[in-house]
Amino acid sequence: MTQPVVCITGGGSGIGYGTAELLLNHQYAVVICGRRASVIETAVQQLRQKFPTGIISGVVADIATEAGVLDLFKHIQTHHQRLDCLINNASTLSVEPFESISIQTIQTLINTNIMSTILCSQAAIPLLKQSPNACIVNISSLGGIKGSLKFPGFSIYSMTKGAVVALTETLAVELKPHGIRVNALAPGAVDTPMLKQAGSHLSTDTTPGDIAPSILFLIQASPTSGLSGTILEVHSNV
Repeated sequence: MTQPVVCITGGGSGIGYGTAELLLNHQYAVVICGRRASVIETAVQQLRQKFPTGIISGVVADIATEAGVLDLFKHIQTHHQRLDCLINNASTLSVEPFESISIQTIQTLINTNIMSTILCSQAAIPLLKQSPNACIVNISSLGGIKGSLKFPGFSIYSMTKGAVVALTETLAVELKPHGIRVNALAPGAVDTPMLKQAGSHLSTDTTPGDIAPSILFLIQASPTSGLSGTILEVHSNV
């Protein structure tokens, strides 16, 4: 049997890159995707240096668009002819007061955090149906969890991550007859480039390497484990 194939959106840095490292170390074939060519090319080069026998490739595409998703899955079909897990990790963050956040910024957050998850999941299903242990792992956030501590300026971001939680729970039911498990990881603050860009006042000791094992746990669960529709919360060290 060939190595299981995992696609990680937003895989050029942060949680996506840290997860790619761990999966390559566990003999998975990994496809990472992102919008910025320089980031994806650098990430692939670094991963190939660390794992010279690993199977790693990168795709530059805007997966908030149908054309970008088509490019990504054409690559997967051409080079692997299979997909065992989709990790919907692509995300963006903007910390702004609700009363003044622009329509353009709101649309960017919705497109990146919600639409990319929807479009990639739709495109992945035909390939996932053919896998003996198929799964989708959506990266949400504690900001999208009911009852978690909320912060000023995160209203639209938290809204998008709440939508990811709802989609996860519903898809888990809809895709169960096809043997596709759907779970989400909801971490708190993680030391990533996105967090740094959001504001210098935001900091945490939790690294992408701390988050990746939880994602691996969700991937490696047995098809008969019943582990689907779960929102796994990871509380960061702030």
